[in-house]
Amino acid sequence: MEPLVSIIIPVFNAQETISLTIENLLNQTYKNFEIIFVDDASIDLTLDKIQYFAEQNEKIKLIETPAEGFSFAQNKALKKAKGKYVIFYKCGNLMSYNLLEYLVQIAENNKSDITSCDFIDIPEHVFFQQHFKIPEQPKENITEKTPAKYLRKLTTYKRHSYLKTYCLWNKLINKKILKNFSFPEDKANFDKFSIIDIINRSNKVLMSNQILIMNTLFDEYFNDICFSYYELEDIEFLQNLLIKANKENLYNDIKNISLHLFSLICDIRKKLSFSYYEIYDAEKQIKNLHLKFNSIYKFLKKKNPALLKTYTYKKLIKKYFYILRVEPYILEPLEESYNEKIKKYDSYNPPTNDANAIPQ
Repeated sequence: MEPLVSIIIPVFNAQETISLTIENLLNQTYKNFEIIFVDDASIDLTLDKIQYFAEQNEKIKLIETPAEGFSFAQNKALKKAKGKYVIFYKCGNLMSYNLLEYLVQIAENNKSDITSCDFIDIPEHVFFQQHFKIPEQPKENITEKTPAKYLRKLTTYKRHSYLKTYCLWNKLINKKILKNFSFPEDKANFDKFSIIDIINRSNKVLMSNQILIMNTLFDEYFNDICFSYYELEDIEFLQNLLIKANKENLYNDIKNISLHLFSLICDIRKKLSFSYYEIYDAEKQIKNLHLKFNSIYKFLKKKNPALLKTYTYKKLIKKYFYILRVEPYILEPLEESYNEKIKKYDSYNPPTNDANAIPQ
């Protein structure tokens, strides 16, 4: 008998995407699955639409929760899931019709604990207009990774590879490895702070290069220009990775993670400058960013000063100093060269109160 798959989907105010998501899932070629929606106190028509589909199809189950966040919702759904395998899916994404069949077959044939596929990003308007262009599949390649080798992929600077590694919605997970597991309910980016634990619980991870999911990019424009407190958790996650890489003396990992951190901090600092007057603690956040940047810079200066002399790093450092010294909407004269600014910075040693400061 085909093993049962539990598809867990937390939702909040998803009335515009929920119907297409459900229709997409119900058209899977693999039929032995359940869909567990966990509503996080939606105030639109999300609940009504899920209940309508649930009345038509017994595969659909609904759990209502107070507004406690998606990690709380997923923990509750995980306890109710009856499947041998689980997928923590995302409302608004679209599966290939054979995704479940394909991943279950690989998992069963190879006794893998985690089986993943590739995906492509699609803009929001493409999702709603349903003008999908099916990508040409590469020649199938399935690779096996140990947990340690898989987690090394988190250190990449390439966005797609980084997202593909830490996200949960492209992974079929054997539920047995999730015994006594729970998502951190104090983190908005719970997938990043969970993936290391989940991967380390497994014995075998299989990765397929087949593109079987369309990842919809909602509010892409606003995400690119608007500050979000969630991004501060991204810094914390990367700092933890950098500390780990430093302990293990992994040069390439240190290089890639620090580059990722510098770029992320610059990007967040730029967003803060655009939304300065809308963020109640903008000044505090800017000072915190400076402390974090200072900590990473001093760490690299001691650990590998040659990195700071490369073009990519110099460009990011100059960008950071330029942004840092320009007050919102007030351009100060650039009477000092960038080198003089950097010399000033080198002589400045603010107290490091950051709990995730990089060890010197």
